[in-house]
Amino acid sequence: MRFLHPLSNSRDAPSCPPFSDRGDGRPDGRAPPFASDHRFRPGGSSPLYFLYRIGSIDAILTAGSGRVRRPSPPTSVDFFQRRVKRSFKDHHRKLEGEAMRLYDVTMTLTHSMPTYPGEPGPALTPVKRMKKGDPANVSALSLGLHTGTHVDAPIHFIEGAPGVEALPLEILCGPARLVRIDDPEAVRPGELERAGLNGATRVLFQTRNREWIKASRFHEDFVYIAPEAAEWLVARGVRLVGIDYLSVEAFGAPQPRTHQTFLHAGVVVIEGLDLSLPPPGDYDLRCLPLKIAGADGAPARVVLAGG
Repeated sequence: MRFLHPLSNSRDAPSCPPFSDRGDGRPDGRAPPFASDHRFRPGGSSPLYFLYRIGSIDAILTAGSGRVRRPSPPTSVDFFQRRVKRSFKDHHRKLEGEAMRLYDVTMTLTHSMPTYPGEPGPALTPVKRMKKGDPANVSALSLGLHTGTHVDAPIHFIEGAPGVEALPLEILCGPARLVRIDDPEAVRPGELERAGLNGATRVLFQTRNREWIKASRFHEDFVYIAPEAAEWLVARGVRLVGIDYLSVEAFGAPQPRTHQTFLHAGVVVIEGLDLSLPPPGDYDLRCLPLKIAGADGAPARVVLAGG
């Protein structure tokens, strides 16, 4: 059998006698597993096929000097296949790492953060301090359950309904659509129609509220979700909604229709999201509220991955 020089297309290149592979080779002359690629077909002039038959980089090096010797023992072709697969996997993993971005859309709890009128903000009280001779620093945290980024439980507006500990993780975590809302007053059905949610089951609304989310003063004229929009979302199978201020309900609404529409339908409500950084698009949502038995709500750490 005659093999072409790997660095030349000339028919006058040095030849190499065949050798008998054991185990991983092809002693019957059959093509390798990846022979569907023309670069690996028998008789081809590709360095890859030459490498497959010879089984050693050393053979290519010696071929450059006009001498081709048979390696002993021959290198398994499986080794080269694994090497190529590993290279592709490493490259793919690198691309994923470069493309993937994490957005922490959780408000930082501080004593100066905005809170809904009539509800207590966070207070961190020292219990033990090392500078006073204690072996560790220990603090006590006090806050309202609807402070900052938080999740509403059904019992928040439905007497006798489950608390926050009963919220299903399969709704709190999964693919989510971040939608930009330009209406300066409310999220309405008309803009939802134009947004093209296309079957999204978790929807987060980015509004002009994002300009106030880090301010210390509470703004009463925040963008809310209109009751008609809540009905529109429920009718289309949405299981989770989130907004970038402290309530989905209009401030001073005579009846909590938006909350009741969502909670009666089992829709999880996330309020107080900091959506000032992520652009609109599709993300992987992770929302993990504190597991407090019987609680009407709970602070949550919320992260978006993607973009």
